[in-house]
Amino acid sequence: MDRLRDLLPDQIEISRVYENIKDFMRAQKLELRQFAQNKPDPSEFYTAQKILVQVSGSYDSLGQFFSQLGFYKRILSVAEVDIKQSEDGAQEHGRSINASFVVTAYYITPENLEKLTSKQPESPAEDDKKAKKQK
Repeated sequence: MDRLRDLLPDQIEISRVYENIKDFMRAQKLELRQFAQNKPDPSEFYTAQKILVQVSGSYDSLGQFFSQLGFYKRILSVAEVDIKQSEDGAQEHGRSINASFVVTAYYITPENLEKLTSKQPESPAEDDKKAKKQK
């Protein structure tokens, strides 16, 4: 359970994850054009927070940014990647591409944590043993 908690921040810590993602962009000299959080999508054990991101920069910088996300200590996914050549004026300033993608960050809410730490249901084998004893 502790290992899972290391990978899934709680609702308060998720803002640090957002800041780390922005720091990775700055380190790669990507110009952030949009960072829009969608409505959280709760599930049984975790909550997914999708973030629409638009950046401009060099193709290599974008690749390095994605590589950093791949080794990030929290659970993230990247989807819906769209990369296009930037306009001529931006290319003169070293911004050869415009990219948009969705980063999904996962976190655990207090309700999810309660579900995960509450007593687990008994296995079917244990249920069979109890049924035989009752006969």
